[in-house]
Amino acid sequence: MKDLIEEIKNEIYEVKRSEKNFDREDVVNYLNNIESRIDSEYYFMESSSKLLNSLIEGKSLKYIINLGSEILKNPVILVDSGYKVLAHSKKEDIDEIFWKENIKKGYCSLNFINEVKKIKEVKEAPKSNTPFIVTCPESPVRKMVSKVIINGKSVGNLIALEKNGIFDDNGKNLLKTLSMVISEELQKNKIFKNFSGVIYENLLYDLLEDNIEDIRTLEERTESCGIKNNEIYSAFYFDLSVYTDRYFNIVYNTLTDCFQNYKNIFYKNGFLVLTENENVLSECKDILKKYNIKCGISDKFSNLMELKKYFIQAKKSAYYIREDKNTMVSYYNDFKTAEFIKSAALNICSDDYINNMISEVEIFDKKNNTEYLYTLKKYFENNCNLLKTSEKLFIHRNSLAYRLGKIKEITNYNLDDGEKNFNLYFSIKLKEINRFNF
Repeated sequence: MKDLIEEIKNEIYEVKRSEKNFDREDVVNYLNNIESRIDSEYYFMESSSKLLNSLIEGKSLKYIINLGSEILKNPVILVDSGYKVLAHSKKEDIDEIFWKENIKKGYCSLNFINEVKKIKEVKEAPKSNTPFIVTCPESPVRKMVSKVIINGKSVGNLIALEKNGIFDDNGKNLLKTLSMVISEELQKNKIFKNFSGVIYENLLYDLLEDNIEDIRTLEERTESCGIKNNEIYSAFYFDLSVYTDRYFNIVYNTLTDCFQNYKNIFYKNGFLVLTENENVLSECKDILKKYNIKCGISDKFSNLMELKKYFIQAKKSAYYIREDKNTMVSYYNDFKTAEFIKSAALNICSDDYINNMISEVEIFDKKNNTEYLYTLKKYFENNCNLLKTSEKLFIHRNSLAYRLGKIKEITNYNLDDGEKNFNLYFSIKLKEINRFNF
């Protein structure tokens, strides 16, 4: 408003300086023009206030989009960088055939995307959220578009259809304000906050969230995103859950730079990389060590509809080694037995299946503040090899032999029967089932 008043004052000064004679009609027209400009400025300020208040009050994205449509007096549609429809104003107001079809499917077809990319205004669009007008030969309806920017990256587009009101400068400013409000709203979701604006990100997110209903939808969206279904993939999960916000940004940005040539996404407190390259870890070996990042790797798979299953595998693998200072990378294949035991234990009273010898050692440890049960576990994990076990425990071989002798005294068992040893180790794993929560 201050800028408008200053502008009017300068105009009045120029009129005085010109020493031109103005009749009554000229004065009336000029005053009407000033009134119209003030009304327009007031409408912009009032509308901007409504949009900002909707954000402060925690209104939903759908509410904000409908409010923006009312303010702009035109239908509004929000799509992400992968051309998935995130939100739109009332369906009955959107009568353009192309957008009706896109909204019905929930995403734009590959043919539609390719045609859009050919449009001159789209090719020359600003990298900021400054609105621009788009016209296309297939439709008489003009569109005004503003990019949705998060952390300097375009994560989507806000599109107004010129149906009821003619686009003007005030409308452009309002669309830009609406775009900024939507950007803030999307950032409440950490997924969008860490989106880099590449076309495949929301596809991976929808696969992980079970938002893709059938293989046909998957095939259409993978085609537009440049991802091949039925390739051989593995899911790599880098656990970032232990990092504070400040340190998180450093680690996250480092991983993003390292894996910029691979499909990746931030999801469930971790950095997920989808790749068919088995040697991908060689590119980040030093990073894992420097930042103490745990990485879990899933089994191989070819059906992207099962991405969620293999993501869970990778995440569990990373969690299994979270407390192991010496291990940075783990494969789900190495933990399948433990997973089977855990799954079985959830459906039974596991205490009923724990060998009495294990309970005896545990009771002795509690009474005497010893670690014989942990020693026994490590002994089994290292194939009953004295040298390897002592190295893992950081104790002398003779000290290990003494502990094993004490265990024999407690249990009256010599640890030389393979079948019994398996039963004892199985019992130890049963006692650990509550250690991990996924």
